[in-house]
Amino acid sequence: MNDVQTGRTQAEVILGGERTSGLGMEHDRSAEYGDEPQRCEPERGAALRTCAERESALAAWLLTAAEDRERARQEWDGHDVALLRCGGAFAAVRVPTTVVEAAARTNDRRMMGEYLDEALLGGAAFIDESFCRVYFLVPPSECDRWNVAGSTCLGPDTFLGVPYPGVEHHGRAYWLAEMDGPGALCTPDVVKQLVLNGRHRLTSLTCSLA
Repeated sequence: MNDVQTGRTQAEVILGGERTSGLGMEHDRSAEYGDEPQRCEPERGAALRTCAERESALAAWLLTAAEDRERARQEWDGHDVALLRCGGAFAAVRVPTTVVEAAARTNDRRMMGEYLDEALLGGAAFIDESFCRVYFLVPPSECDRWNVAGSTCLGPDTFLGVPYPGVEHHGRAYWLAEMDGPGALCTPDVVKQLVLNGRHRLTSLTCSLA
């Protein structure tokens, strides 16, 4: 599973389809990835630095949810996905990919990303292609209130494999919509409406084919 609802030390963790364990050496991810192609596709060197700095700031904020930041950096380096704890900096609403595709009216990942960029108003969502799920990052206070059929809110004691900011649309897990800035989470009511719209559209499509 991409999300593990148990203690980190007792869990068999799967990141991007591969098992990982143990601690690694401290590594400066922002320095290594400064010259890689970025999602924002800057044209000038100054823009590239700005984009790299933005992703570094997002990564630093996400690392506040890591049980061990050093290990999380190594996981990002080796798998582009790090195991982070839900319920502190953020919670995550897990939704089947088919529901999000229905809401966006497309299964094209870039078009889905464009839809979510607009719909989420600066909030963030990533997809796990291995398990056909989309995760929306929401405020941790939502854990106790979330009650939307066809979705689950992951809170305390749940570890979630989260991709490094700026990962392109490839691999098993990547961002469909990135945060506008550190701590910019999805508005829960927006995610709720998206899920309801997607489920309604799926039901309508099923009935029309019956």
